[in-house]
Amino acid sequence: MTTSSDPRAPRSYASLADYVERLGDSIARRAMAIMYANPFWDDRFGARGRRFAEEDGRRHIAYLCEALRQGSSDSLVHYTRWVQSVLTTRGMCSAHLDENLERVGGIILSEELPDGHVAVAFLDAGRRALCYAPGPARDIQDASDAIGVEVRRTLSSANPRWRDEWGRDSASRLTATVEWPVSYLADAVHLGRDDQLAGYLAWLADFAARREIPATSLESFLLALGSALDHLAGETRRFATETLARARALAATIQSPAAR
Repeated sequence: MTTSSDPRAPRSYASLADYVERLGDSIARRAMAIMYANPFWDDRFGARGRRFAEEDGRRHIAYLCEALRQGSSDSLVHYTRWVQSVLTTRGMCSAHLDENLERVGGIILSEELPDGHVAVAFLDAGRRALCYAPGPARDIQDASDAIGVEVRRTLSSANPRWRDEWGRDSASRLTATVEWPVSYLADAVHLGRDDQLAGYLAWLADFAARREIPATSLESFLLALGSALDHLAGETRRFATETLARARALAATIQSPAAR
């Protein structure tokens, strides 16, 4: 893991912070609009989730501005780790927060602000801070991309049209984010809470059923995920496979998966 501090000597970027602050509401709204293009958010969290998402977006930007004025990403890093600990116990995964910070950075770059790249560098420091300390949860995070590639390869090999089974409006969103369940898995291992992954799996099963997606599609997805975990080593593989198995069993008992 890289250091949380900005690599250069501390220097206040007060003018940049002022620019970002003035655009704060607009940046937050644009980031949320991109986020809510995925049906997951409204479906799982509803109107209450939208309110929290708006608040979180403004808070991310406020902490970014504070860090810029301090000339160090340290306060943003501390904030990111704190908000990760909060959101991962409330139905989200670390990948969600990472994606949101990345969206904010992309929007700031699109504004072509003076020193806008510095704001993105600070946000990137916060994103890196989402990596857990060395151990099984970190190993799962590090293997996320490789696991995602393997899951897609397995599913495509068995059925080249597997994405189509999930529906045209969700095929490019839900199935393109195979890394989400891997992130939920890493968080569950870190927290020691199978229910966090189970809640997501229960929602996914409910979502599939309501859209008349064949139950075999979800089963194939989860089997491919389980098989991809075999690429993990030693204790990490054991933690991952056992956590996934327990979460799947728990998910089957959840009556109301939506976290509204």
